[in-house]
Amino acid sequence: MKALLPITILAAGLLAGGCGVYVPVLPHTPLAQHKGEVEASAYANLAAGQVNVAYSPLNHLVVTSGGSLSLGRGYSWYARQGEVGLGTYAVSDNGQWFIYGLGGYGGTAVSKVNNEAHGPKLDYESRYHRYFSQVHGGFQVPGVVVGLAVRVTSVDYTRLTLNEAAIVAPSPTLYWEPTGFIRLGNGPVQMQGTLGISGPLQSGFPSTSLAPRATIMGVGVVIRPHRFGRNTATD
Repeated sequence: MKALLPITILAAGLLAGGCGVYVPVLPHTPLAQHKGEVEASAYANLAAGQVNVAYSPLNHLVVTSGGSLSLGRGYSWYARQGEVGLGTYAVSDNGQWFIYGLGGYGGTAVSKVNNEAHGPKLDYESRYHRYFSQVHGGFQVPGVVVGLAVRVTSVDYTRLTLNEAAIVAPSPTLYWEPTGFIRLGNGPVQMQGTLGISGPLQSGFPSTSLAPRATIMGVGVVIRPHRFGRNTATD
C-alpha cells in the first residue's frame, strides 16, 4: 500500500494537468522512393515542434532520424525526444501505391512542475527508451498523397521520480498509434497534415491517467531537394 501511494499522487497530478508520463511523437511517414532521395520535414501543433530527415541510400532502403520538443501550458513541463530508424519500402509498378516498414529507437526526457498555487504538489521527471515498429502506406497521384500509418512503441522507463523520490515504473509499456495523413503539392516544397491517436496496448500502471490516450496532430512542410529544377507536372 505504501508503495502505491507515490504513484497514486502522481496519477492525480497528471490527470489534473492533462499529461502522462509518456509523450507521443508524430509518427514519421517518409516518401523517399528511389535511391539517393532525401526528405526533410518540420511539423508543429499548439504544444510541440518536430523535425525529421529521411534518406534512401539504396532502392528499397530508407534511413530516418528526427527530434521534437513539447512544451506544456498551465503546468511548467517539457519533453525532449529524438529517434533514429531503418526500414524498407515498395512502390507499385504504376507508382500510385506504396508501403513502408520501419523500426527504430528513440530516447525521451520529460520534466513537469506545478507552479500554480492550487492543486497537488507535483515535480516529476521521467526518462525512457522507445523501441518502435511502424507500417505506413497509401495512394499517390500528382499533387496529392493520402496514407495511413500504424506505429507500436515499447516504452522502457529508466527514471521516474515524484518530488525527487524514485518510483518503480512498470516496464515495458506498449502503445499503439494509428494515424492518417495527407500531403499536398507536386514540387520540391509540399504541405502535410497528420491526425491520429495514441493509447496503451499494455500498461502496468495502476491508473490510466499515467498512460492516457492522446490525440496526435500536426501540420508541416516537407522539402524534397531532388525535385528542384524538375518538371513535376507529370511526376
